Amino acid sequence: MTDKGSLCLVTLGVEGMTCNSCVQSIEQRIGSFVGVIDIKVSLGHKNAAIIFDHSQQSPESLSEAIEDMGFDSPLSETTTATAVPVDTQVIPTSNLEPAAQQEALKKLAQIHGVLDVRENPARMGLSVTFVPSLTSLLQLSEVVASLFLESQAPRSPKQKAPTLSPSHAAGAGASLLKLCIEGMTCHSCTTTIEGKIGKLTGIEKIKVVLEAQEATVVYLPHLITVQTITDQIAVAGFKAFVKSKPHPLQLSSSEIQRFVDSEKQTISSPSDTSEETEIFIDATPIVLRVKGMHCRSCVVNIQDNISKLPGVTSVEVSLEAERASICYEPLKITVTQLQQAIEALPPGSFRTQPWDSPAPLRSASASPGPDLLLPRPAGSNIATPVSSEPYFTQPLLSVITIHIEGMTCNSCVQSIEGMLPQKKGGDVSAGVSD
Repeated sequence: MTDKGSLCLVTLGVEGMTCNSCVQSIEQRIGSFVGVIDIKVSLGHKNAAIIFDHSQQSPESLSEAIEDMGFDSPLSETTTATAVPVDTQVIPTSNLEPAAQQEALKKLAQIHGVLDVRENPARMGLSVTFVPSLTSLLQLSEVVASLFLESQAPRSPKQKAPTLSPSHAAGAGASLLKLCIEGMTCHSCTTTIEGKIGKLTGIEKIKVVLEAQEATVVYLPHLITVQTITDQIAVAGFKAFVKSKPHPLQLSSSEIQRFVDSEKQTISSPSDTSEETEIFIDATPIVLRVKGMHCRSCVVNIQDNISKLPGVTSVEVSLEAERASICYEPLKITVTQLQQAIEALPPGSFRTQPWDSPAPLRSASASPGPDLLLPRPAGSNIATPVSSEPYFTQPLLSVITIHIEGMTCNSCVQSIEGMLPQKKGGDVSAGVSD
């Protein structure tokens, strides 16, 4: 358990970020460290606000970790860590059955900002230690209240209570929220938002529509707030505001999916209907070992291009771990085809294999996979096969190394890195070494 007086907040400057992929890489990497409670990285302000346990981390160790990722994060004389308030409150659970009390303990422990949850028999409740800036007593109390309401719901004597996963329990206390999102320019933006927000505790479903600049979110108010959702979208680099007031849904999981489908169809063109009805098809995760990456441009190269393949719902690449985590739809694309697509990317030096494969690393291009399937035309029951060659919806990225004479200081480095992305010809990720 983290001591009440051991949490600190430090804001570190971060230079060298060029896109939202850099933001996500830092948040995922540093956020996974022992002792890091919360991290929010701002691309615009070029900084990272980190809440950490000073008995396990320090500003120096966090700055060094960011620099190990290839970014500049120098400490200055003004860099100081300030104490973060921590509170402990007892939430009564005497009205809950023992099984429901254990469920409450489990759910409370999963909420972002909760440091510790323990039974308190003397006060007939649960002692919860949390960070008030990340969550609130009201939000925590609503978790227990929702479990009490569920236990009081009428049930047929012959009907057994089903064991529901979070996705199947979406109708219990779920609310629907519609957001307007500014700043999206391509489908990579929608993938970024869906991937980041969809992982948050309390998010049941999310669908972002690029053409309408809109997002439909089904969430659990007792686990996450609207403000947290919009804040996290802002962290991803986009501005979000509420389009319509959230309202509760008393629907089953399948009914929620049909409802979100119908909401989206009202803002989609007829030609998009057949594609957009496949909103929340279950995806299968695969982790690939990727050899041959040497810089952040390789990461961007793989993420941007593989995310455009039919059936790929998300791609996360780690340069340090030499790992690519991909969620895909097996009916549209195979693991072999994913490997072939990565290996076909320039500069042609990438080699892949499943993460847990004991076999020696070799090219997957010699292993022909089944044809990729294009989206079905409206009214057709037959998928259209296409070539098994890698399929890209945007030009491939290239990596080039240029020798530059005449640089004398870091200002030269930053000047070159700042000017290159402004040139025409697409997005440029530049890294200059002095």
